[in-house]
Amino acid sequence: MDTSSNFSPLPKLARAGDVLVVDRRESNRETFAAVQRVRPVMADNSIRPGRFVRCHDLSDQGISFWSPESFLTDRLVVTFEHEDSPHDLRLEVCHQTAITCLHEPLYLIGCRFLPHHAA
Repeated sequence: MDTSSNFSPLPKLARAGDVLVVDRRESNRETFAAVQRVRPVMADNSIRPGRFVRCHDLSDQGISFWSPESFLTDRLVVTFEHEDSPHDLRLEVCHQTAITCLHEPLYLIGCRFLPHHAA
């Protein structure tokens, strides 16, 4: 049994409003306070105009961000700007958690990155 100070048999816990959220990610995540464009991918694989969102965190497996509205599709594209060149990554929505912030609805949306060949 691992007895190092980093070992914990319990998952990380975080509070989202009155909902207890259990973090089951296998990789570490880093705070990622950036604004990125997120666009929904429709059933016919067309990509609709999206919105800019405030990112929350980032890991090698996915990203989470804040949005004033939920998305009606489970596939998204996030656009990262890198050296003046946009780079699109496909996402699968894993959860959309509603939170009230200053009496306004807000959604914490967690997504995992999809392989480049995923439609």
